[in-house]
Amino acid sequence: TTSFTLDPMDVYNMCFVLRQHKEILGPRSLRYILKPGEPIKVVFEPWEIEVACPRSIYQGNTASTVRVWGRRRILILERLIPVAKRFTVHLLGTGLPSFYVADLGNMSFTLGLSGWTANDWSTSGNFDLMAPRADVDNFTRQRVFAALKETWAEKPDSLAKRLGMDRSIVLGALGAYTQAGRAIYDLNKDVYRVRELSREALPMDKLRFANPREESATSFLTQNTVKVTNLEQDPTGTLNVLG
Repeated sequence: TTSFTLDPMDVYNMCFVLRQHKEILGPRSLRYILKPGEPIKVVFEPWEIEVACPRSIYQGNTASTVRVWGRRRILILERLIPVAKRFTVHLLGTGLPSFYVADLGNMSFTLGLSGWTANDWSTSGNFDLMAPRADVDNFTRQRVFAALKETWAEKPDSLAKRLGMDRSIVLGALGAYTQAGRAIYDLNKDVYRVRELSREALPMDKLRFANPREESATSFLTQNTVKVTNLEQDPTGTLNVLG
């Protein structure tokens, strides 16, 4: 995740460009140009209008360019500009969701944006690739959740230290309870919170897979019955996996 802070006036300038221009043809992306120690730059496609953010210096260590979509919904932040102290932006990567957290003093407002209504990354199989990869047994998951319920909100590192577990195990357990609707991740505070969406736990065994084919593929992976023997890339750049 790439994170940085924007001054409210810089967010105002971004909204001003969106108000002044209406795209007819694509691409409709927003391109963030991030260079360590330099003002953040935002380029609006397809017009290639560049907005420099002199009040917002990128504090990261690596230069990068990230393209995100769904920019029209940034206008939701307009009404918060007069009262916001700062806006913290979290970018998961090009084409992936982006999050804008407005610091309002005693409270905060988080806006999450995705590029399209039906994103390919949001399907169950692809979303799993973004989740913690640790395979956690039921006993360990219950132990982590019981520890979280003692404080109701806690950072993963703190939980891992308190329970004497590896951080990846704790994240895997918390991810499972988040998918089950029993916990939530607070992006602003970087903590997991207990939040029961329903009186009864959701039937994750029925919601886990989109179709039988996906369930069978997952079972092959968990049982280590899949072996990759060769990787080949054809002239068009397509990667062929043989096994």
